[in-house]
Amino acid sequence: MAIANSNDLCTFPSAGTRGSMTFVLACFFMLVAVPQCEGYSAAWHISVAWEDESCDQVCESYNLVCTEMCWPATVQGLKYVAAVDLANTCSAVETGDSEYYHPVKDPDTTVCYWRSDSTYLRCGEVPTTPSDQVALGKYLRRLCP
Repeated sequence: MAIANSNDLCTFPSAGTRGSMTFVLACFFMLVAVPQCEGYSAAWHISVAWEDESCDQVCESYNLVCTEMCWPATVQGLKYVAAVDLANTCSAVETGDSEYYHPVKDPDTTVCYWRSDSTYLRCGEVPTTPSDQVALGKYLRRLCP
């Protein structure tokens, strides 16, 4: 799958109202020390818990740490991640409503959604699965770097 440019893979979120100066400094260091999205190496995982969970929780279950440094910058970037790192996880990848917890897999359609206009830190965010889906044992699944 071709990617238009390396900026499709990674975006560096601003600290927004949920971040801290420490994160901003870390982002600055990474921007200076590491070429943006060159040498992409984040391992991606999907939530498998029977509850809503953050990417911090998903990664912790693999003895890893979620990174804010390599969220896809575009739907095309998530398509690449889904094809390469999360094979057979998504039936399709589409632009969804802007949600602070994207990217996420819908439990009914198995479509993975992404919209990158959120500038919040995403690793700690927990989605809220609608109660009718929870009653059926279906949960929104976070896709996490």
